[in-house]
Parts: sequence; C-alpha cells; structure tokens
Amino acid sequence: GGWWIYSRFETGKQYPIYARRQGTMEAPEQVLLDGNAEAQGLPFYQAANLEFSDDAKLMAVAEDVVGRRQYRIRIKDLESGEFLPGVIEGASGALAFSADGKHLFYVENDPTTLLAYRVRRHNVGSDPKDDAIVYTETDNTFIVDVERSKSGRYVMIDIGSTLTSEVRYLPADQPEAEPKVVLPRERGHLYSAQHLGDRFYILSNADAPNFRLVSAPVARSADRKQWRELVAHRSDVLIEDFELFRGHIALNARRGGLRRIRYTDLSAQN
Repeated sequence: GGWWIYSRFETGKQYPIYARRQGTMEAPEQVLLDGNAEAQGLPFYQAANLEFSDDAKLMAVAEDVVGRRQYRIRIKDLESGEFLPGVIEGASGALAFSADGKHLFYVENDPTTLLAYRVRRHNVGSDPKDDAIVYTETDNTFIVDVERSKSGRYVMIDIGSTLTSEVRYLPADQPEAEPKVVLPRERGHLYSAQHLGDRFYILSNADAPNFRLVSAPVARSADRKQWRELVAHRSDVLIEDFELFRGHIALNARRGGLRRIRYTDLSAQN
C-alpha cells in the first residue's frame, strides 16, 4: 500500500526493530514495533509474524513470550500508535486480515497438544472470547495454517500432514462466508494452491511423484478434467515450490540434487 516495511538492528541490542517509510526509503521512519522495548522483563521474546490491513492502518503481531511457540496476538492502531484492547492467547503465528480490515483470521492451538487445529475470526476491537470458529480440523495428524492469497482476493486455509494436504478458501471481502475446498483431500496427494485472476495455480503430486504445475478455474478447481498443465512432471527434476507473479511463474526446483530457479512465461500459458 505504498509503504516500505523492514526490520533493522541497533548496535548492542538483541532484538529487531520493525519500521516503515512511506513511498521511499528517504521518507521519515515510523517505528512499528521495538522488540527491545517489548522484551523488557520477559524471559523470552520473539515477534514471529507481522501482518497489515489493506489500508495500512492496522498491524497484527504474533508474539512468543515463553519460548514454546505459543503465540499471543495483538493488534496495533498505526495512526494512534496504541494497541487495541483484547489479546488473543494460545495461537499459532499465522495471521490474515479480511479485505476491509475489520476481521483477523488466526489459528488456535490445542491447549494440551499445542497442535494448530482451529481457524477463528476475530472482530477487530472485540473480546477474543467471542471469536467465531471458521474451521476445525478433527484429525490430529494434520496441522492448520491461514494466510491471505498474494492476489489479496482470498483467505487461504492450508491443512497438511506428511502424506496428504488440503486447501480451503473464502473471499477476503466476504469474511463470514463458509470456506470452500480447492481439492478434497486424498491420502497420498500433496498439493498447494495460489490464486491469480480467475484461476488457482496448483502444485500437485497426483500422477507426478516429482510434482507438476497445473491451473484450474476457481469455481471448478476440484474437477481434474478442468486442469490445464503448465509445467509437466519430470523424473529428473523435483519441483519444491513456486511463486506466482502477474507475468511469470518462478519455480524452485532440484535437478541432480542442486536447487535451481526456473522462470516460466505466464502470458504464454493463458
């Protein structure tokens, strides 16, 4: 949203300082979070994740203050510089704002196993005890993550185990909508999904042990007959991940044990 956001260290201090400048790095600095000040009097401190509302007026931060990856979540009004009332406890570090910035999605940890298993929706400024349940994973071999799609259009719920994965999504401008499934889980099927335009781009090991990249219409992504192959499976190349841009795809792949970055022209695929 027109801001440069960065972290920096000061000599002799242990924790990073998070700050931003508007438009250019020569603009005046606004400190967002000083880890050194926040860590005062605590046995441990880590700011694991910072997320911002689309209008750049709010910042959510997930902080570990005990060293167990059990995070508290606070929301800061960046115009007043004050943290809003209502601290969310016992969460993972995953955060995603709705498009209007009035809701924050996060993942609740099981209080006994500490497993990230339940997505909740927090109304900014309200009491966290009233947070709505968006999705609960009942199989404790899976862990749950939540993020905003790079396009900004969707809130993505990533559910994964060692051998199987599933992705659910809901429109970021309809935060109370019921999540839909990109592809229903099937044992042994690992996949991830990103969004651009009217399509999901899916990295899948279905009939492709080293993975292949396909795309499908958002509304029909579960129908494999709708899949359009973008990068075919190769027995000598393992595709580990991909990054989606407006004009191209960057693939993180291994060949001969060595990691390589490969670029694919997206315009030629559509």
